[in-house]
Amino acid sequence: TTYASNASTITKTRAVSGATVLIGIATILPRDNGTVNGSAFETVRQAYNTLVRANTAGADFIVDLAADPTMGPQAAAADSTLYVSALHPTARGQGIDAQVYATAINALG
Repeated sequence: TTYASNASTITKTRAVSGATVLIGIATILPRDNGTVNGSAFETVRQAYNTLVRANTAGADFIVDLAADPTMGPQAAAADSTLYVSALHPTARGQGIDAQVYATAINALG
C-alpha cells in the first residue's frame, strides 16, 4: 500500500512539474529488532525495499538506506548509539543516513 501510494505521488508530481523536479525514493530502515512489531514488520520492510530497488515507481534516484551496513541490518535497531527507542535514528544515525542520501544525490552528477 505504501509503495503504491509513493508511486502514485511520483506520477502526479511528474504530471504537474514535468522534468523540472528530481524525485527520489528511499528504502525503509529497521525498527525495534522485532521486540515490538515482531517479524511481521521485517517481512513487510523487506518486501517494500525490494520494490524500491526495482524502482517500478519510476523515481529518478534511489536512496538505499537499508543497504547501509551500519544502519540497515535488522539488528541495528537494537543499537542505542544508532537508534532511539529502537525506532528513530540518533544524531549519529542521522549522520550516517545523510551520507547515504548525499551519495545517492551526488551519483546523479
